[in-house]
Amino acid sequence: MGAKIGPANVYTQKDLAAMLGVSTRTLRRFKNEPGHRLAPRTLARVKAPLDRENRSFRRYVSGKAYDPKTGTLIKSPKLKLPTLPVQPIPTLYKSKSGLSQTLSIAVDLWSAQQKIDYFISAVKSGRFLSWTARVKVPVGVATSGDVDGEPNEGERAQYYMIGPFTLANDHRAIKKIEKEIAYHEDAGRIVVNLSIVENLPGEK
Repeated sequence: MGAKIGPANVYTQKDLAAMLGVSTRTLRRFKNEPGHRLAPRTLARVKAPLDRENRSFRRYVSGKAYDPKTGTLIKSPKLKLPTLPVQPIPTLYKSKSGLSQTLSIAVDLWSAQQKIDYFISAVKSGRFLSWTARVKVPVGVATSGDVDGEPNEGERAQYYMIGPFTLANDHRAIKKIEKEIAYHEDAGRIVVNLSIVENLPGEK
């Protein structure tokens, strides 16, 4: 049975190797040597314990967000997160006024549909009023969706923000989400971060 995974748990390489049933040398090479591949027999052996630990971790973080001020996980709206090898967790930022908070999450490894599903789950929660996104423009990709859009000819990727857009619970808001995500990603750009804003009740 896998150990419960929480923010206070710190595993050494020896712990992780024992958990997966491989040697520390194998784990070290896989972690530190770019392009190193595990043998098929080793991959088959680690799949079951790795899947088990991933399921345990996903249950633990479900409906939670990371609070950078306290360094802990706190209760958060349970939104639709994709199942990925590294489970994504939103980060919660409260405004200085205390009247709003923003959930921000890195989504560069998500599919376009997973990003849309995340936003739609936020819409259905009825708690959020607006969203923004950060978009990455890889080298050689046009900076706009126009046919004659200028390509990024620099040595590094460029970034820009889109939004804010409404998250009202209606058909038009959902269509806007789908249209915006598809517009940028179909052109070869990548939505790398999603942020949703919730207003909080003020003091009475």
